[in-house]
Amino acid sequence: MSKASNRPADPAELRRRAEEKLVKVRASTGRLSSKADAEKLLHELSVHQIELEMVNEELRRANAEIEAGLARYTDLYDFAPVGYLTLDNEGKILSANLTAVSLLGKNRSRLKNLHIQQIVSDGDRPAFNDFLKKIFEGGAKNICEVNLLREGNTPLSVRIEAAFSKSGQECRAVLEDITEQKKLQHQLHQASKMEAIGQLAAGIAHDFNNLLTTILGYSELMLHRQSSGDTTRQMVEEIHKAGSRAAMLTRQLLAFSRKQVFMVKVQDLGEIVIGMAKMLRRLIGEDITLTTESESGLWKVRVDPLQVEQILLNLAANSRDAMPQGGSLYISAANAMVTESFAQNHRPLKPGHYVALTVQDTGCGMSKETLSHLFEPFFTTKEVGKGTGLGLPSVYGVVKQSGAHIDVTSEVGKGTTFRIWFPMVMVKEEKGEASKGSLKPLTGTETILVVEDEEIVLGLVKRVLMEQGYTVLGAGGGGEALEILKKKEIDIKLILTDVVMPLMNGRELARRATDLRPGVRVLFMSGYPGSEHEKDKELPPDTTIIQKPFSPIALARIVRETLDNPPTATGTSPSHPGGHTGGIPASKDPIPD
Repeated sequence: MSKASNRPADPAELRRRAEEKLVKVRASTGRLSSKADAEKLLHELSVHQIELEMVNEELRRANAEIEAGLARYTDLYDFAPVGYLTLDNEGKILSANLTAVSLLGKNRSRLKNLHIQQIVSDGDRPAFNDFLKKIFEGGAKNICEVNLLREGNTPLSVRIEAAFSKSGQECRAVLEDITEQKKLQHQLHQASKMEAIGQLAAGIAHDFNNLLTTILGYSELMLHRQSSGDTTRQMVEEIHKAGSRAAMLTRQLLAFSRKQVFMVKVQDLGEIVIGMAKMLRRLIGEDITLTTESESGLWKVRVDPLQVEQILLNLAANSRDAMPQGGSLYISAANAMVTESFAQNHRPLKPGHYVALTVQDTGCGMSKETLSHLFEPFFTTKEVGKGTGLGLPSVYGVVKQSGAHIDVTSEVGKGTTFRIWFPMVMVKEEKGEASKGSLKPLTGTETILVVEDEEIVLGLVKRVLMEQGYTVLGAGGGGEALEILKKKEIDIKLILTDVVMPLMNGRELARRATDLRPGVRVLFMSGYPGSEHEKDKELPPDTTIIQKPFSPIALARIVRETLDNPPTATGTSPSHPGGHTGGIPASKDPIPD
């Protein structure tokens, strides 16, 4: 059937054609000759009527199927998981499905005849024009990734796959939203970058901590020997202060890479907040009003108190810098119940009971761009020499290593709020050991074998222990130590050995030493973060480790405690809470007096 025959004629034309047909029929048949002929004609007409009705029914059914198919196609086209666009060779949008309309945030009428280049970001426009040109010149399917601007100029990352149409005058383009994918890729890149820097930090920590152990150890010994009126005491104090700050920098590197050594205990977070108020007021200055609050009946959390104090110092220092003309700083600790719906909008936070630590200021606030880089190592908005770019990354590392979660909200000109969610614990408070004191009561007369491949550290440890009354033997490695242990006439009570040494590590030395001398006590020291040796399970779970850099007092105390406690089956003494001890405490005052 031709296209012309498919077109319905108008009523006047149909009437004219019917009358012509009737004249022809009458001319050919003449008058009906009998009643039988009339009945026969009537019968034929009835049959034709039924046939026509059957044909009409088939046509209606076919039409309904066509309409249903068209509806299904429209649904598939309009509500596809990707956007569909038809473009001409100049980039003008000829048609768009509802998904594309939704992605671009514009209605169909505004999209139609709009040149897509108008909503491609400026930086991607040249690449997109080249992409479109290749489609129409080559005819092959091609793919590109660009940033489009939705209604309100909000960015949308899309992957566009386009192909030449058969007509040759247009191309069909598929738009896939890859905004979340790009965010995940960026997060993975950031995580990889932080992991790489963390590995670097862990790699240099050993040598750096050996140097700091020596600097801090000898300067502290000198301070113990000098009177308050000694003219050189101030110089030694400055050396010790500089060494302490260097140790803090190392801890910051390890903190953001989540390899910091923690001394955790069950703690009332409110006590830390209220206890830090005086120090924080000194830090932020008189132009800023500080308010600290703690909810009564606060739930307990498991944290390292020194690390929480460091978090407060870093956040308060940031707030101070954001309020050069003065303002208000509010710090609080409060119980918080996280619901399922709230957790879904603050992932990876999970539903449950938390203690929320809030630090809120009325400062200059931050842009979305700054917020996106906030926890990146070495990223800073401060002038050169004014910031290391490690303060907030170290906060982030401590938070994550503590099993907590941090949220940041900020708006330019309206201040910033940090909120850290610490999981509640239902255990009794653990009693910690005091780290301050005097060297005088920590004396002894036992014989100690010190094994350390760094000569400067070996010399310091020997001097500290000999001044406490011990007989100290030194060895520069595992082989030399074993030769000394084979001499049965020497009654060695304790082996103090570094963990990481060339040829023979501390664990292997301890195993062979206890074979030679059952019952000898073994104490480890390490310049690496705990996770570096624990991940390989080189040390038994009941091991005590004194972490470098350590103070002479910490060394004398742990040696005395190890000698006084009965040895375990492996020769090591029972470990302290957290499995580690020692270390120079973090400086609580980051600004000079």
